[in-house]
Amino acid sequence: MKTLNLTQGTAEWLEARMSHFTASEAPAMMGASKYHSRTQLLDHKKGWITEVDEHTKRLFEKGHSSEEAARPIVEEMIGEELYPVVGVLEGTKYLASFDGLTMMEDLAFEHKLFGKVLSENVLNNMLDPHYYWQLEHQLMVSGAEKVIFVTSDGTKENMAHMYYEPVPGRREELIAGWEQFEKDLANHEMKAKTEKVVAQDVTTLPVIEYEMNGLALTSNLNDFKAAADALVLKANSTIETDQDFADAEARQKVFTKAESDIKAVAERVLSEAVDIEKFTKDLNYIGEQIRQARLAENKQIKSRKEEIKLNILNTANDEVAKHCAIFAKLGLQAPSIDISITDAMKGKKTIDSLKDAAETAVSKIKIELDTYHRTASANAQLMKDYSEYRLLFADWKSIAFKSNDDFEALVKSRIADHKEEEQKRIEAERAKIRAEEQAKLKREADEKARNEQIEEQRAKIQLQRDTDETTQQESPKAENVATQSTPKNATQQGAIKVQLNAQQKAFVRGFMVGYNQPESLINPQSEAIQLALKEFDKDAA
Repeated sequence: MKTLNLTQGTAEWLEARMSHFTASEAPAMMGASKYHSRTQLLDHKKGWITEVDEHTKRLFEKGHSSEEAARPIVEEMIGEELYPVVGVLEGTKYLASFDGLTMMEDLAFEHKLFGKVLSENVLNNMLDPHYYWQLEHQLMVSGAEKVIFVTSDGTKENMAHMYYEPVPGRREELIAGWEQFEKDLANHEMKAKTEKVVAQDVTTLPVIEYEMNGLALTSNLNDFKAAADALVLKANSTIETDQDFADAEARQKVFTKAESDIKAVAERVLSEAVDIEKFTKDLNYIGEQIRQARLAENKQIKSRKEEIKLNILNTANDEVAKHCAIFAKLGLQAPSIDISITDAMKGKKTIDSLKDAAETAVSKIKIELDTYHRTASANAQLMKDYSEYRLLFADWKSIAFKSNDDFEALVKSRIADHKEEEQKRIEAERAKIRAEEQAKLKREADEKARNEQIEEQRAKIQLQRDTDETTQQESPKAENVATQSTPKNATQQGAIKVQLNAQQKAFVRGFMVGYNQPESLINPQSEAIQLALKEFDKDAA
């Protein structure tokens, strides 16, 4: 906190307050002040000058004197001196004027004039928003740990105190409130103030007078009728302003009394004379006119009040809806806010109070919406940092408003789970590829071994053929002798047929095709055929 060389109550202090947001203004800004509305604070910050009445001045003086008298009592209580200070939170517009701060600025002192209800609340450690928003602001500016809050008349006998410490979440709410207030202040337009509405003098109806002279009757009924007609005519006008409402409600009282008076006069005249039909008819006619006017105007009062309330409510809802558009860029719908504009308007009697209540509720809704928007925006930015994993967050709309810490934890958890699953998938793919490669290598090895075996067999067959050809060339005579002793069909075939079963024949035939060996010349005793038969037996097994 930066201490300002200002004395409370001086012109310089008042000027500094105009350019800052102060602790004593915090309740009004939050719509919680007992004495000022949020709209009045906006007007004040725009430069509206308010005259302080004598009663308020006397209260200020009494409060100041009781504060001065209470300070030494509190100093004795806490065992430290208290120094009045004016300070501002550096880098901000937040200012606070302290009734007292300790030397270490760890404890602040705030005094309020003694009140019975306030005293009871303090004794029970309970404060309503009208008080605690000021204390939260003071703690924010000073950085103090707590405030000793005292209500007294300057004496120990009428004194109650409590310690107030920061409540989690309130400071954030306070800052959000000031930020929204600053936005509203930039666009605020002051309007002329109106006097407190008091019904104008409503024309009262004259007292009905009459006189009986035998059967003749004289009266001021014509004057009464003229006055009544004029009042009825006014009752037919449209109600627009608070003044109109006040006048209409006053007329209701006049009408009610007139109806009662007319009925009483009519009954009295009837008791005095018989031949007075015209008089009583006129009285009844006028009475009915007044009754109809009263009923119609009363109906208009109710309907216009509801119409005006509805217009104010619709305007407020439209402003909220317009503000909700900030969520569209995030692909979100605005969250539901538990603040009712309708409830805020309940119990308000005047148009100005209805508008102020609605506008204050709107500002509170905007504050909460902005808080949600900041949270969602930060979460959306985090999503951009992990854009490659955006498919993991198809439920963005349902998780967007989680607190930033919770959202970050969720993001990291999902990504970690995804990576783990992806790693498992990759490992499974790799295992599958390895298994396929091993199976392929085995097939290739088996094929290679088979080909080598076939090549080996081919080589042996070729060697046998070469050996047989050499043997035939070296023993032509023996061959001729063999030819002569061999039957004709055997000589043509050149060899004895191998007696094989069908499966063996098929195998051997296929085995020998590559060597151009006719099936009819197969020598069952040859080494090649023996190898082929062994191979057959192996495959059969």
